[in-house]
Amino acid sequence: MTNGQGRQNIHACALVLGQQGVLITGPSGSGKTTLAQRLIDHWQSLNKYSAWICDDRVDVETNNSISVAAAVPEISGLAEKRFLGIVDVDHQSRGVVDLEICLVPQDELARYPEEQTSVLNTRLASMKAPERNAELAIELIIERLKQI
Repeated sequence: MTNGQGRQNIHACALVLGQQGVLITGPSGSGKTTLAQRLIDHWQSLNKYSAWICDDRVDVETNNSISVAAAVPEISGLAEKRFLGIVDVDHQSRGVVDLEICLVPQDELARYPEEQTSVLNTRLASMKAPERNAELAIELIIERLKQI
């Protein structure tokens, strides 16, 4: 999908934090699910709404530069908790994606990051965050969400 239009199923996590939708991409084992759960826990600790859309596989439909993440029916309401297996999670069926986060090795992060291009080929706000470092990633994500 090079024109930013259409539907695709991608390896990612999608969630809603307050009124903002977040899509987390990255290679297997990079900490997408862990980061998503930690973000949800953080928002809930502030008494703010947060919920999963989907873990591991996400249907994303893009139309006129707006991307909507939707739960894959077969895994809707489920997330993998490392060493615990598949568990039920609070979720909603879909949400507009406001920020795409791509997890990368920490040494690939720029000290002064430039605007990133979305893997969804839209003008969606996007950023890189360190893989397997949820604490630093959450700090960066909170700051980025304030700018949207």
